[in-house]
Amino acid sequence: MASLAAANAEFCFNLFREMDDNQGNGNVFFSSLSLLAALALVRLGAQGDSLSQIDKLLHVNTASGYGNSSNSQSGLQSQLKRVFSDINASHKDYDLSIVNGLFAEKVYGFHKDYIECAKKLYDAKVER
Repeated sequence: MASLAAANAEFCFNLFREMDDNQGNGNVFFSSLSLLAALALVRLGAQGDSLSQIDKLLHVNTASGYGNSSNSQSGLQSQLKRVFSDINASHKDYDLSIVNGLFAEKVYGFHKDYIECAKKLYDAKVER
């Protein structure tokens, strides 16, 4: 889990610096876990240069224990699945949940394998 935390922290600090540079003196607020979840869903279906660029943005590499975007539950996908499962687990002292989803126009299709993998790893559903 440490590799996920380190990669997410690096991604978020870089994003914060970029947003802060463009925002001026205004306030900056974002959910790093939400952004990571959204980009991880995109990464799941990416290949080639797109996958490499997302990995660079998220500071993901195979040396840190992350796998590629295959259907296996290795690397980034398995760590995020664990985080989401822990967050969505029932707790006696509080209620907290994360919902992931894919939204697309009806004219755009998703590969069946991608939909199944997104559901399995992130409990993400496709809505049109």
